[in-house]
Parts: sequence; C-alpha cells; structure tokens
Amino acid sequence: MKLNKMSQLINAELFDNLLDLSAIKIISQREIMGCGGGIAGITYAFKTDKHERISIVYILSKYCKGKAFTYRVLMHELVHCYQNQLKQKLNHNGAFFHHFERKARALGYEIDMGRF
Repeated sequence: MKLNKMSQLINAELFDNLLDLSAIKIISQREIMGCGGGIAGITYAFKTDKHERISIVYILSKYCKGKAFTYRVLMHELVHCYQNQLKQKLNHNGAFFHHFERKARALGYEIDMGRF
C-alpha cells in the first residue's frame, strides 16, 4: 500500500479527517544517516516564512518491512504532524499524544514505540 493512501486512511480512522494532509510530505527512505538504529520513522516540523506549519515525515524502509508495521509507524508520525498543525509541543509524553495512543489502541493499533 502506498504511504499517501495509508495517510488518508489514518486521517479518516484516527483523526476524523481533521489532519491537513496537504501540509505534510511523506517520504520513504532506506535510512537516515546518523540516526540511532531501529528508528522506523521520524517527523520534522517547520514554520514557513508565511508562518504556515508544515511537516516532513520519513518512513525508513530498512525497518518498516511489513504493511501492518508501516501503518502503525505512519500513524505514530502523523500524531506528531497533528501536534505541529495544532501548535502543540512535539513529544511522546503529553496528554495530547496519550489521547491518540489510547484511540489507536481502541482501533487495534499500538503506536507507543516503547511497547513494540
């Protein structure tokens, strides 16, 4: 399954289509040099000169082998994109992120990377 198609499904399933996918670029890369081993995805958040918030998500194919795991990693990274769009701090420990962890778990997905 293509990453953009996955993101559309995740947007509907987890975010009730509230995530602005046009402000997110999703890239599949084998690996990012200098990142610790085992990182399957990473999100970078930016503010443009026009004060628009955009995100770039890298899904690392070296670690994302199956469709189900890739879906969970992308779901996790899209929570960070939503944090960026709502001007939240990008983290794993806040109530915002935990809310989406619980919501994902209720849908049958584990997106807490510490539990993988």
